[in-house]
This record gives sequence, structure tokens and C-alpha cells, in this order.
Amino acid sequence: LKQRIVHHWQKKNEEGDWVTRDQIAYTARGGRDGGWRWFTRKRNAEPGKWRVEVRTESGRLLGRISLNIYEASEKPTDFKVDYL
Repeated sequence: LKQRIVHHWQKKNEEGDWVTRDQIAYTARGGRDGGWRWFTRKRNAEPGKWRVEVRTESGRLLGRISLNIYEASEKPTDFKVDYL
């Protein structure tokens, strides 16, 4: 299997619409018994409501995760989120 996967980083604006702020593309090759596992990283993301949509290059939605980013008063701690 060889498939282009795109992570669409979207932020909710003041009108309540989701606006794509970044797109990060990968080429998925091969596979495994448990499915696929990918990660993405966004730097300089300002506070607000965010979501990341995972889509094929042709636009088919594979998954979506929502998150809130808050202003930190301290240096952030590194963390890892793993979804099975």
C-alpha cells in the first residue's frame, strides 16, 4: 500500500468556522496488523479551539481529533498522546 495522508490543522475562528491553518503531508507505505500510527506536530499554535483532520490526498476523512490550547504561565512539559 502507498497512500498520501494529509494532516489538516484547523482553528475555530470568532464566527465559529473551522479554518485550515496548516497542512502536513506524509506518504504511508506498507502497513501493520493493528492499522496505522502517525503523529504530527504544530509549532507556534496560538490559544484557542483546534482540531486535526487526517485525510487522504483525495479528501477522504480518516479521522479527527479536537483539542484546546491554553496560554501557559509556565514552561510547558513535553507530553505524548498515543491512541490505539
